[in-house]
Amino acid sequence: MTALSNLNAELKQLANVKEYPVNFTLQNGQIREGVLVLPAGMAYPPQNQPLIVWQEGGPGGSMFSFWANQVERPFALLPHFNYPLLIVPLSGRYGYGPQTYNALYDNNNFGATDIDELAEIANQTVTKGWTSRGRIGITGCSYGGYFTLQSVIRHPDLYAAANPQCALVDNIVEWTRGYQSLMPYIQGLPPWSNLEEYRRDSPIYNTDRIKTPVLTFQGTEDFLPITLGENVHNQIWNRGVPAKMVKFLGDGHGLSRDDYQIYAAQEQLIWFRTYLR
Repeated sequence: MTALSNLNAELKQLANVKEYPVNFTLQNGQIREGVLVLPAGMAYPPQNQPLIVWQEGGPGGSMFSFWANQVERPFALLPHFNYPLLIVPLSGRYGYGPQTYNALYDNNNFGATDIDELAEIANQTVTKGWTSRGRIGITGCSYGGYFTLQSVIRHPDLYAAANPQCALVDNIVEWTRGYQSLMPYIQGLPPWSNLEEYRRDSPIYNTDRIKTPVLTFQGTEDFLPITLGENVHNQIWNRGVPAKMVKFLGDGHGLSRDDYQIYAAQEQLIWFRTYLR
């Protein structure tokens, strides 16, 4: 790894964590490189520890460490409380070249390819002995929240706890009232020409597959309609799956207030402590 700046050098020391470069070879032969962030006192590689995987917002864009202590980017938060955090850029991210970047949007790959790559990687962490079944959590905000929900839908027996935040949940609604220029690019066609694909790629229509306990965060003023997040939560709850939704009054896409960050961090830690045994 190469340091891009020293702006966060003091924060890095205060974080009391260590990061280790890791890589994984997928079944198709491609390599995915990432970072495993551990508590400073935990030996590398970890042995049968609870493990949380994280994805950045987007889609697209870079994934790098801010040494942040936020629930949206919990690089220091979760490891500080003894939860290893695995950060791996996948298809659709910068750093692997245009072919891998575009792979997420080719054909009907959106909502599947990168989700399946991380599931393959999570299973490899079990094989390596870093963690075990029933001890893997997943979280992220915005596209990361979408990624979290889509992951527990496509791989319902893999993740033991999920924390989607400010999540995109309905690509059809996003076409009609959201980021209209992005949807035709990532989906390939408008919804009236490919409706079933839009439904497959939208968590709101597939909650019947969710078995994983789900903790949802969303601001009431999020540009992604909170009513859709409430709908997803209610569908999960009504099926008897453990679910909790925390709504942050007056906040938007992600949490801007320090008191909200502190409260959300407590909720996040309680959730993972409850379900990652």
